Parts: sequence; structure tokens; C-alpha cells
Amino acid sequence: MIEQKVEKNLREAIYSRDEILKTALRLMLSELTKNKKAKQPEKEEKVIASMIKRSEQSMRIYLEQDRQDLARIEEEQIKVYRKYMPEEISDVELKTKLIEVLGNSKAEGPKQLGTFLKDTIGPLDGLASRKRISEMSKSLLAAYAKRKESNAK
Repeated sequence: MIEQKVEKNLREAIYSRDEILKTALRLMLSELTKNKKAKQPEKEEKVIASMIKRSEQSMRIYLEQDRQDLARIEEEQIKVYRKYMPEEISDVELKTKLIEVLGNSKAEGPKQLGTFLKDTIGPLDGLASRKRISEMSKSLLAAYAKRKESNAK
């Protein structure tokens, strides 16, 4: 679905002669096509998220090397990529979903973070970044362990 939208927008970018947009869309189309041909294709959103992450890393390196011109191009490409990503859920919605998963999980504190993340990443993938999920999970498990400890006393 995203691939067809990218193809359509690429044609428009070619006619409008927007070089940054055209380059970003070509890269995205290439990555999506390559992913589709892979033995175990990933969700389109996941492919685009990895492209965003790669561009952010490149932008950081360019800024460290004092190459604002290249960093600006990466920044513009990131903006294009983000247009094709679904909106992330709010912190309140994320916390609600994590609490639901916690109710069904065997995790009882921060030590079981890995187990808890295995349960949460799948259903929440694409709805929120893995970093956000991980950070909120850590704080939620810590609070859960404290509450459980205080109830035991």
C-alpha cells in the first residue's frame, strides 16, 4: 500500500523537479522493493523506520564533521520518510496498552524487562518507537515492583 503511494508521489516529484524529494522517494521505493523480495519481508513501516534511523545517524555524523549541507539534505529526507509513517500513539495510550500487557505477562519487575519487551514489542510495533516502549516499560515495571513490594509489607 505504501509502495504504490511512493510510486505515485515519485512521478509527481520527477515532474516538479524537486531533487531532494525525488531522491528520498527513490531510496524509499528501492528499500521497499528490496524488502518485498526478501525471504522474510518486514512491515513497510518497519523498513521506513530503519531508513529514518539510518538517516538520523548520518545526519549526526555530518554535523560532527561540520557538513551542514549534507546534514540538511538528510534532515529533509527524514521529513519525507516520516510522512509515510503512521502517527505514534500518545503516552497515555501507550501506558494503557503496556498495563494491559503487564496484566497478562509473567514479568514482576525490572529484572524481567526482556521478557516483558518480548510480549510488548510485537503488538505495539509501528504504534510507538521501540525506544519509547522500552523506556516506558522500565518505569512501569519499576513502579509495579515497588507497589507489589509495599503491598507485601
